[in-house]
Amino acid sequence: MDTHKNTGLGRDISSERVCERTELTFIRRNGMKLITLEEHFTTQEFEDALGPAARLVVRKGDIRERLLDLGPSRVRMMDEAGIGYQILSFTGFGLYSMPSDIAGHLARDANIQSSEAMKRWPDRFGAFASLPMQKPDAAAEELEYCVNHLGFAGATIDGNIGGRFLDDPIFTPVFEAATQLDVPIHLHPAPPPAAVRRAYTDDIAPPLNYLLSTSAWGWHAEAGMHALRMMIGGVFDRFPTLKIILGHLGENLPYSIVRADTVLRKGGLVLTRSPLTVLQENF
Repeated sequence: MDTHKNTGLGRDISSERVCERTELTFIRRNGMKLITLEEHFTTQEFEDALGPAARLVVRKGDIRERLLDLGPSRVRMMDEAGIGYQILSFTGFGLYSMPSDIAGHLARDANIQSSEAMKRWPDRFGAFASLPMQKPDAAAEELEYCVNHLGFAGATIDGNIGGRFLDDPIFTPVFEAATQLDVPIHLHPAPPPAAVRRAYTDDIAPPLNYLLSTSAWGWHAEAGMHALRMMIGGVFDRFPTLKIILGHLGENLPYSIVRADTVLRKGGLVLTRSPLTVLQENF
């Protein structure tokens, strides 16, 4: 569920609304139903565990209530928007900074809540699993449980994990599980590491500093860089059938991959497949 269209910052979105109405009219006239990914939700348990840090996420007005809702109100809004089916994704920023046992409990709770929504509306909801990535073996087990026992479609991973990116071999169990299960991993943007924020946005007045470092631009650049790290780090040589989903039109990579591919290979990058080929075949 896109929570960034009405931030209260005075942005003129009239043309965006016209486009949305035009698209919705086309969809309804042609009997089409949309299938949407990255449809966020949160849980009260996670909000309580996160504490004051929850205020870093823009949840003004009724946005928080919408994120907590996996019931009839969400289904009604889906109907109004012409959405036939949602893949639910837990909004778990902050989960990876928690102790692994707490993170595992909160991830399982979120997964159970989304599975209950799937049971109530099996023709309207699917889900990506939330994983306690700071403990990769447990994350792999959670992915297997969610796919094999709850019927999930894959998993969502929110950016780096304690400063570690997914090209780190420590995350091998998660990719082994994903490839064996033949399900995709959705690489979701997350706030950039603290050192990056300090260099680029700490001298900008709030809330613009936070927004620039995240949903306005920063975390999209971070997600694209993260995907490139996975490519040049050999993740797809080790797991040639691994499937990764990037949102937001590919986090800028489709527009820059040819240049990145050319420069990196001139710099001595040696892989079984080029970054361009990996983007075409694994994303």
